[in-house]
Amino acid sequence: MPVSACIRLVIASLLAACSPYTEPPEGPYAGVLKRGESVTLAEPDGPFTALSILYRQGGGYLTSTEISSKRLLYRDRVLLDKAETMARWPDIAQPVYFASVVDNTDTVVKLVYEKNGAPVLGKLNTGADYRATRRYPFGFPMAPGLLYFPGQLWPGFLLRAQPQAVVQSMLPDPLAGPYSLHANTLASISPDGAAYALVNSEYAPSGVMVVDAQGSHRDAIGLPVTYLADLEDSRDETANPYQRLWDWAGKALSWRRNAVGRWEVQPVFADAAPELNNPVEELFLDEQRGYRLCFAPDNAACLPGWRKAASSEVQQAFSADYAPPFAYAPVAPAQAFGAPVSLLLFARMGLGGTGYTLQLDGEPGAVAVQLTARLAQRGIAYVRTDQCPRRTDTIDKCKALLVQQFSRPESQARELEQLISSMEGQPGVLFILSHTAFVVRPGEQGGSLLQTLLRADFSRQD
Repeated sequence: MPVSACIRLVIASLLAACSPYTEPPEGPYAGVLKRGESVTLAEPDGPFTALSILYRQGGGYLTSTEISSKRLLYRDRVLLDKAETMARWPDIAQPVYFASVVDNTDTVVKLVYEKNGAPVLGKLNTGADYRATRRYPFGFPMAPGLLYFPGQLWPGFLLRAQPQAVVQSMLPDPLAGPYSLHANTLASISPDGAAYALVNSEYAPSGVMVVDAQGSHRDAIGLPVTYLADLEDSRDETANPYQRLWDWAGKALSWRRNAVGRWEVQPVFADAAPELNNPVEELFLDEQRGYRLCFAPDNAACLPGWRKAASSEVQQAFSADYAPPFAYAPVAPAQAFGAPVSLLLFARMGLGGTGYTLQLDGEPGAVAVQLTARLAQRGIAYVRTDQCPRRTDTIDKCKALLVQQFSRPESQARELEQLISSMEGQPGVLFILSHTAFVVRPGEQGGSLLQTLLRADFSRQD
């Protein structure tokens, strides 16, 4: 064979190896396929058929391409040509589909169903990012025909399947900004679906706030920290992480209407509430008992004898631009730890969660003495960080005392170390009890503050 013929043969072989050849479509769905596409799975459901598509290009030994995608047919015609992922709403008879579709450079969620004999191809208003798992890419089933799409840093939205329609409801977030409690997780819905109980964690709720569809809210209520899952369970991607919360809320929160006819929740406990000599003191002496009580004057489940504090009272104690939404004052003079009670605030804590801050008209040193005496009288284990051994660094500064009192709190070690370190050189005394850590420090405008900084079970070994 001449040399030139050999060269031409080699070039032809290389071109064949690199050729972007695609097979023509075949099979029952050939009419809705392009060259190179084949169907790996077909799932008919009423007028819809969901296709899993595999696209192959090439076939030579140098290059080949395989791309998987989804396609949705309506009465044998292409309705949605290409989706990255697609899933049918699993627990309803009416076929409803969700599909992630690339729109320009953004990924949007398409919603597809049939209405009055015609297809509806809409787009979900997902707002900011919503949470999803591998098993639940499009909402978490809360009830038959009801999906919950939790937001990452906002309450998210609900999707309800109704005859001939799918209705999306955005959950209100009335406390965005510096006074937000980060109560962004839906725990329960009122019997008529017009109000929502939001909590600050699906794993360990410590506060609940009711909001209605118009965005108005009831006063938030503190709860004893309740662990609904251990660390390993919380990482289980195959489980619905909200089901535990909804089961708990069904037993622990009772819906009722207040004096003006608005929905509120009342915490429900397995045993009767203990009789306390001083409910305000109990917030700091025993978190599990004290936080069974609440102080919101408009909630019939809360203690009487408290009113909403005027903004002038709060600003006199703190600063002119401080306006927390949940600030209370006693109707009649009250005492705690040997000093008159001025204000009681419920707010977000610096390390997450919610807790109370108590303003007293007394000197911090005297209040700390009274507090220490109460703890000793009741035999309550505690650690005062000013009694921890002096060290050149703050890492594990109080480890020996914490081990002695509570055993080593492995699950909260980082938070405690961070808290202890942050208090170095700061005025006040940090107290650590079995379920709470708080500081006794001077108030901004005089008096004393007992400020809750962290609530957790320090004996847990997650």
